[in-house]
This record gives sequence, structure tokens and C-alpha cells, in this order.
Amino acid sequence: MTAFITGGSQIGLGIARALARQGLKVALADIDTAALAQAAEELASVTEVAAIELDVRDRAAFANAADQVERRLGTVSVLVNNAERGARHHVAFGFGPHHCLGQNLARMELQIVFDTLFRRVPSLELAVDVDELPFKDDANIYGLYQLPVAW
Repeated sequence: MTAFITGGSQIGLGIARALARQGLKVALADIDTAALAQAAEELASVTEVAAIELDVRDRAAFANAADQVERRLGTVSVLVNNAERGARHHVAFGFGPHHCLGQNLARMELQIVFDTLFRRVPSLELAVDVDELPFKDDANIYGLYQLPVAW
């Protein structure tokens, strides 16, 4: 299986590490070439990696990147859209007058949590196949009902 992850540092890298440990090939896409190169170098010892410089706001470039990944790593089975999207700087924290006042703190906490978690528990991995993860398809906010892990 192949995972395509936008955002190649911090949270995206943490997700890529976990999926690579489960045997997935990983494509990382990011606008930050230095972070992308560092992430790809780290993951290359675990799995097959494609690192693609990409600004996710550019739809044509995104389509080209997807085609490139499928030619190189095969059909994408998992998509994790984690990249920051420019001036609004949000994924699920709202925008304008409806934004979360704690969004910057929450992002920082998530970055610290993922880095610390994977450093302290390097054997952390999914306890089930990716295909068995229970996704919320029936809720307003898409995500997982649970994420079984083992170490």
C-alpha cells in the first residue's frame, strides 16, 4: 500500500513514521524542501519514499504530484492532507471570526506530542491493518473512532 501525506514535518512526519512502520510506501509532499529532504532521508531506512516539493494551493501541481507518486510507488491507498494552507493557517481550527483562539497553542502541543511520543516509544505501531481502522463517515467531523496501537 502507498500513503500520500501532505506536510512533511512535525505531524505529517509522525504520521509517515507510523505508516512506514506498518509497511506502507510513503509519499511526502511539502513546500519546505529542507524539511522534506530531512524527512525523506529518515524514512528511506524504513520504507520506499517519494519526496515531492508541492504547494497544495496549486491544484494543477497537486494533480501532477499525485500522478508522479502513482507512477513511482503505485496506487495511493491512504491520503493524509495535513499541509498548512497559506495565510489562513488552519485545517480544522476555523477561520475569520469563527477561528479557535487556541489554535497556535494546539498546533504547538501536537508537534511536541508527536515528536516526544515517537522518540520515547520508537516501537509504537498500529495494532491493526490500515484497512481495519474505523473511520467516522457518519459525523460532521471526519476522523477515526479509535486508533488501536501496540508497542
